[in-house]
Amino acid sequence: MADHQDQYDFASDEAKDMVADRERSWSSFTQAVVWGVGVTVALLLALLLFVA
Repeated sequence: MADHQDQYDFASDEAKDMVADRERSWSSFTQAVVWGVGVTVALLLALLLFVA
C-alpha cells in the first residue's frame, strides 16, 4: 500500500493577507471610535462651559 500523506496548508498567503487586512480595518475602526468619543466629550464640555 502506498504511503499517502495529506498535508493541508491552512496558513496560505491569501489567508495571511486577509487576516492582515482585517487587523488593519479593526485598528482603523478602533482609532476612529476613540477620536469620535474624544470629539463628543470635547463638544459636550464646550456646551457645558459656554451655555450653562
